Amino acid sequence: MLRTYLQDVLGIKSFLSAMSDSESPQLLEREAETREQLSTYRFVGQSSARILFLREATDVSVFEGDLEGLYKKILQSLNRPPHELATLEWTSDLEAVLTHIESLQPQILFALGPAAIRFVDQFMSPAANATVGASTSHFKNAIVIKSIDPADIKQNEDLKRVLWNDLKIVMKHLDVV
Repeated sequence: MLRTYLQDVLGIKSFLSAMSDSESPQLLEREAETREQLSTYRFVGQSSARILFLREATDVSVFEGDLEGLYKKILQSLNRPPHELATLEWTSDLEAVLTHIESLQPQILFALGPAAIRFVDQFMSPAANATVGASTSHFKNAIVIKSIDPADIKQNEDLKRVLWNDLKIVMKHLDVV
């Protein structure tokens, strides 16, 4: 079941491909642990990524359906190599999400949508809390840029300009960082 999820949903084709389902109990235990982690949050990218996009997975993931194409365009607009970009999307267990962010140490944290913004706000001093748009703040030594959720653009095309302006801030910081 996990193999099917990883292959069909996440597009990971080589995971456990050489192993049969009847292999060791340790393998089954690792699969169960992986399945639990995937049910609370999903990280896509390399741990050395400079930019981390943070988003709560609500009704739809940025890795599925209509949002997937839009999200790919957002990432491509930064004109950065794929190894510099990562995405962390969660459904629960914010403590695990925080631990994961701390282990990554991104240079730029791009908070997409109100839930991601609230998440980073709880770990910053009130004076550092920035509003959505052209302002930035810091979270665990990363520059934070707060923006709208890509799902909102699907409902209101006029929000593309807001997101584009925020992406330009990321590009400006990349030239400096």
